[in-house]
Amino acid sequence: RVKAGCRKLNNNKIEKNTFFAIIRLDDIRYIFKRRVSIIKVDIEGYENKFLLGAKEFIKEHKPYIFIEIFDECKDETFKILECYNYKLIEHIQKFQEISIDYLFGPS
Repeated sequence: RVKAGCRKLNNNKIEKNTFFAIIRLDDIRYIFKRRVSIIKVDIEGYENKFLLGAKEFIKEHKPYIFIEIFDECKDETFKILECYNYKLIEHIQKFQEISIDYLFGPS
């Protein structure tokens, strides 16, 4: 069901006059009372911005990160995760896709 104020997606396109709030995970990390053990990231090329905006959250919770990474973002994303002391556990390449899913865990 669509809640009041929300709009449906039509053929993966957002209807006009639809707005989204973009909030860094670090800015709302206080609402998580228990440890978050895994996060799934599938945000179409914005992986690096997400990771940079979730630095403190990741540092506090040390979750496993299941993330889809586009080829053009791969090197930078890997560097960010390495700086966060994360290691690659597994990658899953989809058939003829331009992105690959990876599972990272804290070192």
